[in-house]
Amino acid sequence: MKSIQVTFLSSIAGPDFPPALNRQAALGLQLLDLKDGLWGQTIEQIDEKTAQRAAALIKDNQLAVDCFSTGIGKSDLPDEVTFRAKFEPALERALRSAEILRPRTFRLLLPNVDSENCDAFAKVQRDFPWLIGIYREWVDRIAAAGFTPILENETHRDLFSSPADVVGFFTALERPAARYTYDVQNLWQNGTFPSLAVYQQLRPFMGALHLKGGRADVPGGPIVHAAALEDASWPVLEIVRAVIADGITPVICLNPSHGAKPPGWDIWDTACRDLAYLRRNIPEIHQPTTQTA
Repeated sequence: MKSIQVTFLSSIAGPDFPPALNRQAALGLQLLDLKDGLWGQTIEQIDEKTAQRAAALIKDNQLAVDCFSTGIGKSDLPDEVTFRAKFEPALERALRSAEILRPRTFRLLLPNVDSENCDAFAKVQRDFPWLIGIYREWVDRIAAAGFTPILENETHRDLFSSPADVVGFFTALERPAARYTYDVQNLWQNGTFPSLAVYQQLRPFMGALHLKGGRADVPGGPIVHAAALEDASWPVLEIVRAVIADGITPVICLNPSHGAKPPGWDIWDTACRDLAYLRRNIPEIHQPTTQTA
């Protein structure tokens, strides 16, 4: 039986990077998803000296980097020259850091789109036809550097606001090396309730899965409350089992839940609870031989 690793977004373990690494290693985690909490910087902001400092600490904790979760691409859509000027220096910098930290995957985000009464991708094709060309270039650069390009949906006004947008974009992209991160809760916040049917639509393009819990007030309704995976309103275990059975990804990433927080809500405690839930219910999830936390 193939083992599936679990990662946390690095800042879930706290904003101070060295102790955050210690906390994750103590849980028996082996891989990292680096986004922020890097001495007050995001992964695309750090320079090579900081990347080397991080690499030494990661090695000391017997960890490795699975993903660079950059924010590259996330903004309102200006003209092409402005969009390139905003993000291409960050891409250059992050690729230099990636040469040091060697992630398996390298994440890009998609811009905001006010889609009015049409699909978000349809508006991009009509009003911003240059965007696909930029993402082709970026994907090619990331792949040529030896990393898997991963594109993820974010919340509200995102280009990936529906499964149809994802399918349309990846079909037009014409880059099989690029894969899609199905962030279950983010797509839910964009209006698509998580289900096996939605997963089946997205499966041909997927290369990663992000899990957050969350609860609705009515069955199939919008997310309202933050919740652990065990208390979520969507079929967590069914979707995770399908992703594992289909061999979509060797790593599943846990993210903090969106929604209104109940009294006493603690991001780290909830992440630990979510990890324990997956280990308890999914045999393929990596089980540490020793655990000190």
